[in-house]
Amino acid sequence: MAAHILEAYKEDITVRTTGLEGANPTGYKVEAQDVQAGSIYQDGNVRVKAFLVKHGSWKEALGYRFDAGGKSIVISGDTAPAESVVEACSGCDVLIHEVYSGSGPSATKPSRPVEEIMKYMREFHTSALELGEIAAKAKPKTLILTHWMLYGNAKPEDMVREIRQKYSGPIIIARDLDVIAP
Repeated sequence: MAAHILEAYKEDITVRTTGLEGANPTGYKVEAQDVQAGSIYQDGNVRVKAFLVKHGSWKEALGYRFDAGGKSIVISGDTAPAESVVEACSGCDVLIHEVYSGSGPSATKPSRPVEEIMKYMREFHTSALELGEIAAKAKPKTLILTHWMLYGNAKPEDMVREIRQKYSGPIIIARDLDVIAP
């Protein structure tokens, strides 16, 4: 896929790297490799492990755990509720997890029947109530909500209220371009 993208942008890359823009001549290069569940990277500073999650009919979907400097971050990726997330986190410092809340029409696909949308969501994603259960078992020090979707009249505070039914730790609702200062 990366090779095909580079081929598609070949002329753009040439113009940007050899023309007046003076772009970094190697900044566009990609070194991609397929990964499977298990240890996928380790050096003197960081260890990265991939683990399987449930994402509807996908044969394989992965979440990731990063350990560095005595801290741990787990990223669920797109997933229906999965015990593998609980196992990967197990008291991690940060759990970054996707979530949806509410039930009803989709703002992005208003023509799809509600029942069809919600069936898809249940099989491919994690509801706020389900995430509350996962976080209560996984016990992250902080839960960050990402790739969150609201249906019907649901609001972000509804999503948090649902999670709070089971999880009492800190929750951050991530938004694009957020920066959290130390």
